[in-house]
Amino acid sequence: MFAFPRDTSQQHRPATNGVAERAQRTVKEGTSCFLSQAGMQHDWWVEAAHCYCFLRNAWDPIPSGPHAGMTSYQARFGEDCPAKIVMFGQEVEYYPLDPLIKNKTPKYAEKTRKAVFMDYVQSVRTGGKWAKSYLVLDYEDIRNATTYKRLTLTPVRMSELIVPQHVDPNAPIIFPLVENIVRFPFEKRLTLSQQDADNRKRMLTSPVARSLDPAPIADVDDPITATDNDAHAPASAPAAASSSQARAEPADVARTDVPANATPEGSDQCPDLWELSNKQLIRYHYTPRLEMFSPENIPHDCPIPIK
Repeated sequence: MFAFPRDTSQQHRPATNGVAERAQRTVKEGTSCFLSQAGMQHDWWVEAAHCYCFLRNAWDPIPSGPHAGMTSYQARFGEDCPAKIVMFGQEVEYYPLDPLIKNKTPKYAEKTRKAVFMDYVQSVRTGGKWAKSYLVLDYEDIRNATTYKRLTLTPVRMSELIVPQHVDPNAPIIFPLVENIVRFPFEKRLTLSQQDADNRKRMLTSPVARSLDPAPIADVDDPITATDNDAHAPASAPAAASSSQARAEPADVARTDVPANATPEGSDQCPDLWELSNKQLIRYHYTPRLEMFSPENIPHDCPIPIK
């Protein structure tokens, strides 16, 4: 063997191999972000990592060196990548070519099917060049799945995939596994993004949230838009504050202590309340606060014991 000079790194010292360690960290962080954004479990890390690496090599420019300003795909193949930019886990449509699926589709029904975008197909014979194909996961396969291992990704040609954002640039990007449009029936644990989306929907559809009507704009005191004629107008009655901090009041007005979650008489404002959902305890604040809330302030109102 020829004794070519090369740099070596020391064992158990990542700092001596900084370029490779930083590239590995970037791939790990990108894979985690893709999985979290798509609402998919860590079992799909192979597809997420491959999709992230392809998108980074095809569209992120090289910061320095002889190929600065070019993408890795351009430097390798001498041309732009003709693939569409599609987010991992987003909703797409495709034209199925499987005769079994075509026979199940009614004659006058829609010819496309909903799917979750998963990955790009690269050709091994050309050194990783895009093979003009995508990989998607059909909605029906997700609903009928029993395990991840029994799922098969469907290859789709470039002309058979429909990305809503390429048809309408203003179309929102939808992640169906996060928005609960479709879910794996055997999953017992939800991702954090799925939990956050479910909590937002629960708050918007709760009876308490629907019973609250926004105050008219005309009834809101705005010091910025107030005119000089309103400078001598009588001030409105002070509202009950949820904070224990003392507030300045006129001398001829009797001072009363109001609890933090109290509601003025004759007001339509709902009081603060708790909601216990599975293993999550949620506190809804409808009364304005001036201080950080702590359950220790109202131990008698908390539905679970406070240590």
